[in-house]
Amino acid sequence: MILKRPDSGALARIMVRGRFSVTQTDGTDLTPRRRKERGLLALLALSPDHRRSRVWLKDKLWSDRAPEQAATSLRRALCDLRKTLGPLADGLASDRYDVWLTRTFAVESPESVGDDLVLLEGLDVPDPEFDDWLRDLRQADAPRPAPTRVAPGVPAIHNTGGSDATLVSIVPLTESSDSEEVFLTSFLTDTLSTRLMAEGNVEVHIGRDPPSPRIAAAGAFLRIELSTVVAGGHWHVHLRAFADRSRMFLWSGRLELPMDFRVIYQGSDVAAFVSAALAGIASRFESYRLAHRSAYITLQRAARRLFTARREDLDLAETELSQLAGGEGAGVALAWQAFARLTRALEFGETATGLIVETRDIADEALVLIPDNPLALALAAQVEIKLSQDIDRGRHLAEASVKACDQNPYGLHALSQARLFEGAFAEAHHLAIRARQTAEGLPHAYCWDMQLCLTSLGVEDLPGAEAAARAAHAGNRHYRPALRYLTALNRIAGQQATSERYAAELVLREPGFKLSDLGRPDYPAQTLHRTGYLRDLALPPTAA
Repeated sequence: MILKRPDSGALARIMVRGRFSVTQTDGTDLTPRRRKERGLLALLALSPDHRRSRVWLKDKLWSDRAPEQAATSLRRALCDLRKTLGPLADGLASDRYDVWLTRTFAVESPESVGDDLVLLEGLDVPDPEFDDWLRDLRQADAPRPAPTRVAPGVPAIHNTGGSDATLVSIVPLTESSDSEEVFLTSFLTDTLSTRLMAEGNVEVHIGRDPPSPRIAAAGAFLRIELSTVVAGGHWHVHLRAFADRSRMFLWSGRLELPMDFRVIYQGSDVAAFVSAALAGIASRFESYRLAHRSAYITLQRAARRLFTARREDLDLAETELSQLAGGEGAGVALAWQAFARLTRALEFGETATGLIVETRDIADEALVLIPDNPLALALAAQVEIKLSQDIDRGRHLAEASVKACDQNPYGLHALSQARLFEGAFAEAHHLAIRARQTAEGLPHAYCWDMQLCLTSLGVEDLPGAEAAARAAHAGNRHYRPALRYLTALNRIAGQQATSERYAAELVLREPGFKLSDLGRPDYPAQTLHRTGYLRDLALPPTAA
């Protein structure tokens, strides 16, 4: 619930539901033009007592910058914002530690403008931390209504869920008499369907929308429209996604490939396009929708957080997953819960007694519920390979995942890891390349860059390993695995200053890190040991 500040004596109002705006009492529009400045006002307007620390604000608006750069950006934004506010500039107060809104501004409450409007609708601030804050705020703002009963006798083509399932209809709009074009469109449709059903509580209908009573009973409804044509020697695809019967636009994307049937069918371009499409659709749907939150959207958000290697994200993800573990999407939620425990063990050294057995039990429970699910198989394989160190079992599960869906980035990633642990470096590297291609467009694709770094070491491609680690770091500057290997690889290459710069950045993310940690057998940089590069680091004798 948003607390309303009494507007007695207020000279301007900040509208937080519906389109964000700042308006003087005489109707003058004071809404800032720059997105970061609008975001700054929104953060303060929706904070307790309309006050936040400078540190907190910097993290939400400039999370990708060094502390000094973020501080400079915040000072500049405050200065520019006060210029925009003109005579009401004193309403934005600050000291060395905090920034706050005075009673110059009245913040509209939900009751005063109606509950059917979206919080901060259309406010797009380019920072992932702001996005996460806004999504959490919207989720807490609108409690989910009680599910409606499904009308009896309603058929479903693919059904993995109940009343909280996300309904998806995939509708090809183009009719063609060309057999290859028809086959490729079917291939794209099946790839979309398989990925959707593997990754959440989703019910997929192909070629038509489900009946209206079924849509009304569902947690959410998405319609994906496909237009395809062969022209000029190329296969062209246009995908559009809409939400609900109102057809609220979510996302569109295009794919153009040379019309070589074998290359398209055996390559990774279609899988990469599907990854990008599903990530874009989920992100936009999550940002815009308040009511009827689906388990699928919650699972996507939790999964994204699990890969950041940040403890606060891991805590939030586990909380969300625990709420889903008893519902219709329990199988996938349990699989991600097992992966979360694996992450705790590897990244934070949380190896309590019985952790391995408990984590394997959770992964096994997921497979009992969804035994053929490629995502659950891939995540269980990760647990076996990295935590239980049962490489044979891990490879078996990873192979089953790829067999269930050979365009599955998670299964290819797990199989690459299994082969890396087995010393089959060339095959592991080939699989890592395929996995990275299929993961293109995922918000956490940097994890696949990191796997490519590790397998590059296996095939003695040091420049390739360093380039892949840099790509992972560019994808997520908080990502500690990339920083560890950038520290090590630059030291091996004789780039001492660069190595020290990355080590200093790692210390900020991993307090207490020392160069000698890279030589510890229990430190999460074991590929340096496995590939023989540890000796090239020339670590102090105490590191051995």
